[in-house]
Amino acid sequence: MLEPRLAPLIPAIGMSIFVKNLVQVMQGARVKPIAPVLVGGVELGASGDQTIHLAWTQLLIIVVTVVLMLAFTWLITQTTFGRRQRACEQDRTMTALLDEPSLGLAPLYIRKIVQIVRELDRDAGMTILRVEQNANHALRVAHRAYVLQHGEIVLAGSGAELLASPEVRAAYLEGGHA
Repeated sequence: MLEPRLAPLIPAIGMSIFVKNLVQVMQGARVKPIAPVLVGGVELGASGDQTIHLAWTQLLIIVVTVVLMLAFTWLITQTTFGRRQRACEQDRTMTALLDEPSLGLAPLYIRKIVQIVRELDRDAGMTILRVEQNANHALRVAHRAYVLQHGEIVLAGSGAELLASPEVRAAYLEGGHA
């Protein structure tokens, strides 16, 4: 929703653009060349009546581009900033987040998801962060698991340890509430 005070400006801006274009059309095309900042250049490869002319501005752009590329290459390959960037990029390709992957699915599809997660873990070596209400399925495949209550970690351990834990069994696996 537009601010009431700004609404009248829209047609005014449109009218201003229209009048400016109308004046340009009525006056005819006028070329206003801009004087070059750097005059001159270098001529390369003259053959017959054809020569390649590079203006100083073009050469300056090429040199600045090459210098910036070298600087960024050095920055990424030789500094701690670059190592952190590469580590983040590798982490991004090796990590997945699954948020409630079994929510509302039939048991057949849940088993398929569990199988895919196991394959990704085993074959691709991916780290998978899974947020799951279905504790039974999540703990069976988890290397490391955390139980949260009200946003705080109350239990931590391997999936097998938490699956065997009497507190977890009573609260999450046998229909009880902690």
